[in-house]
Amino acid sequence: MFTNRILWEIGSVLYSPFTKQRFLHLKEPMQLYRPDESEYVSLTNGAALAILNRGVIRGVGSDRLDLLHRLSTGDVGNLKPGQERTTILTTEKGRILEVLRVIAMQDEILILLDGNDVEGVRSWLDKYTIMDDFETSDVTKEYALVGLYGMGVRAVVSELFGISLPKSGDFTEFDVDGERALLLRDVGLAGPEGAVLVVGVGKLSPLKAMFVQRGVEQLSEETRQVLRVEAGKGEMNAELSGDYNPLEAGLVSNVSFTKGCYIGQEVIARLDTYDKVKRRLIGVKVHADDAEELTVNGEVAIREVVENEPVGVLTTLASSPQHGLIGLGYIRAAYAIPDLEVELFSSKNPEVTIASGKLSMLPF
Repeated sequence: MFTNRILWEIGSVLYSPFTKQRFLHLKEPMQLYRPDESEYVSLTNGAALAILNRGVIRGVGSDRLDLLHRLSTGDVGNLKPGQERTTILTTEKGRILEVLRVIAMQDEILILLDGNDVEGVRSWLDKYTIMDDFETSDVTKEYALVGLYGMGVRAVVSELFGISLPKSGDFTEFDVDGERALLLRDVGLAGPEGAVLVVGVGKLSPLKAMFVQRGVEQLSEETRQVLRVEAGKGEMNAELSGDYNPLEAGLVSNVSFTKGCYIGQEVIARLDTYDKVKRRLIGVKVHADDAEELTVNGEVAIREVVENEPVGVLTTLASSPQHGLIGLGYIRAAYAIPDLEVELFSSKNPEVTIASGKLSMLPF
C-alpha cells in the first residue's frame, strides 16, 4: 500500500536547514544526462578538465579550525599548513547541510563547498560563532576550481607543473603564470585518480591554454554528470541534502567516531552503534525502451517487484556509453541489495510502471 509514510520517505516533503522552513517538494522533471562522445572517449588514455561550480569561503582567526572541529563531523582541529580534510556540516538531526573541504594555510583556511550556497553556510557558521575568533568571507569570485580527470591525470600534472599528485590529506602549491595555485587529490571520475586545482580566477585562461596545448579537453557539465554517476559520487542538491545523513550517503569516511561532540553527533553515533541507518545510496541499472519516459514530473520512485513495495527514490539519471542507462538513488536499507529487481514509477502516478531495473553496487 502506498502510504503517507512511504511518500514522506521518498521525499514529498523536505526541510530546509538553512532557512528553517518546511515546503512541498515540487521537483522538476528528472533530467537525463547524456555525455558528449568525443569528451567521453578523450578520458580513455588521456585527461580532461571540468570547471566546477562550487562556493569558496575564506576563514581567518585563531579559532578557525577549532570551531569547525566542534561544528562538523571530521577531525579538522589539528590540521597543519599544507594539509586538507573533508568534513560535513550536519543539523541537530544529523542531516547533511554541506560537505566542506578545509584547506589549512599559514594564516587562513580556504573552505571548498560541494555546492554553492555560500551565504547559507556562512550564516550557519556565524550562528555558532559566539566568543570565538573566527570570521568568514565569500571569495567564490576570486577563485576558479578545475577538476582534472582521466587515466592521464598524473602524467599531465607532472609535465605541465613539474609536480606529483599529493598524498591523501595533503595539498601542493605550484605556479600558474606567476601566481600561486593549489593542487588537491580528488575522487577519480574516470580511472582511479583525479585532482582539483584552485587558481586565481584571473589565471584560469592561461591555465586552460596550457591544458589545450597539452591536448586536455574540457568536459561539458552533462559529461561530468555521467562520469560522477558511473563513479557513484553523490553531489549536493541531488544525493547530498537535508533529506539524508552522512551514513546513508556513503560518507562514513568523513565522520570521526572518536572525537568530541559536534552538531548532530549524538544522532549519527546512535545510527552507527545500533545499525539503524534507514536508507542507502545505491546504483540502479535501468531497462527502458524509451529513456525519455523517465523524465517525468514529480519524483521517480522505486518499488521492489515481488512484494510490490515502494522502497526508495531515483536521484540522478544518466546514459552511460559503458553501462547503459544508470542512476543513483536511495533505497530502504533492508532492500539495498545488488541485483534486486525493481520497478520505477512517478510518485504522481504510482499505478503505472515506467521502467524496470536492477540495483547495483557503486561504483558501477
